[in-house]
Amino acid sequence: MGYAFRLAAILSILLGTIGASLAQSSSFVQENKFPEASTRTPTEAKIEFVAFAAEVAADGVSTRLLYQRGCGENDPIARPLVRAGVGGEVAASFLGFAAVGGAWAILRHTHHERMAQWMLRTAVAGEGINDARQFDVMATQCHE
Repeated sequence: MGYAFRLAAILSILLGTIGASLAQSSSFVQENKFPEASTRTPTEAKIEFVAFAAEVAADGVSTRLLYQRGCGENDPIARPLVRAGVGGEVAASFLGFAAVGGAWAILRHTHHERMAQWMLRTAVAGEGINDARQFDVMATQCHE
């Protein structure tokens, strides 16, 4: 379990460093005369983030149930975190959500609003498809 928390801590520090460097970009923007990025988050994006958070939570719960029933984790990056227990599972879910949120923020900050919008929609759709697949596997395979 210690390995999963160390990995999660390292990844969150890296994500925090990237976020801090982007937050300090206001001086960069003023020095280089770039226009400011829009600071308002559209209502549609807020709704999509809530839906994505719910899907990530459902994914974490279903993954935990499948792992307890004897099914393995297919994702090689998430596998050590899933094996670490509930803490690792929460860390994996948090890191996945943070990666999508960070990519969305970077795209918005670099004035790629439409790309950010479609990236978020694709993430929500992909996570929904994955959740449906996992619940199907739970119903048909990997019984105790």
